[in-house]
Amino acid sequence: MMKLKEHISVVKDVVFMLIVVFLAFKIVPMFSNSQVANSQTTIKHITESVVKATLAANDAKLHELEKRLETKNSASLIAIKKTNEKIKEIGIAVAQIKGTASSEKSDIISGGEDHSKDIDTTVVYQTVAGGKELPVATVYYSPNVKHGDKWGVQTHPIKYYASVISTQSRDGSDNRYVEMWAENNFTTQSKGKKYPLTISHVDWVKKELSNKEFMYNKRLSFSSNLGMYELYPSIDLSFFSYGKTNRDMDWKFIEFSFGGTHKNLYIGFIPVSYNVGHFIPLVENLFVGPYINTDMESLGTMFNYGINFSIPF
Repeated sequence: MMKLKEHISVVKDVVFMLIVVFLAFKIVPMFSNSQVANSQTTIKHITESVVKATLAANDAKLHELEKRLETKNSASLIAIKKTNEKIKEIGIAVAQIKGTASSEKSDIISGGEDHSKDIDTTVVYQTVAGGKELPVATVYYSPNVKHGDKWGVQTHPIKYYASVISTQSRDGSDNRYVEMWAENNFTTQSKGKKYPLTISHVDWVKKELSNKEFMYNKRLSFSSNLGMYELYPSIDLSFFSYGKTNRDMDWKFIEFSFGGTHKNLYIGFIPVSYNVGHFIPLVENLFVGPYINTDMESLGTMFNYGINFSIPF
């Protein structure tokens, strides 16, 4: 085992190198994020009623859409503010029904001998995407009524639907497929049919990547420690981290470990460790950092150093 002064010298060099790496990873994303913020969401019509939005990360546009919803007294925004939730993306899709309307040849419902009860019925249609005609109302006319209103209108209980499917392309871009349609199960002829709606406009944007920050964050990890003389497992407890969230971390700081073998038990200290899982396929969180330890027998009089590999719970 090394003496304490010799070990401290080694640790100083290692910590200095890690600080340099830390600053590099802190500064570089600042320039790359500024380029992403200038990008715009790409909108592509698949059909009249289906739109693909390839999302851009743009905080300014996100704020603009939020303000637009506020002017519409959005109930969703009111609920979000009450629960103090963070908005990650906003999408607004506008569908329209064409202004043209038509009606089919009227049918006469006989009132029998009392012709005052005869009713002339006409179904009114609205043109939707693809030229399909959606029945929206029935107009009633009683030509033989002498007193009262001869006309009546019954609007149909039409249901409107919107589906959003989230996908990710191979290049990592986030997409949203938006489809809108209507259904009218009121009439026999339209029951069970799908009437696509023309999507006239889509605005959709996501929040830029959250700024990473230093935070107090107690996390347990399972670790493997490779020292000068042996390899042993341990349970570690770290107190601080740097990253987007308390789980999405780049760095861990001030970490203590307890573990050992059937021969020795060790108490260790890891000043800092970095998440190399960002660069390793299939592994999201694998932290590597230098450690110093002492066994329970020497308890601070003799020290060992090595590399700590940890995976947070």
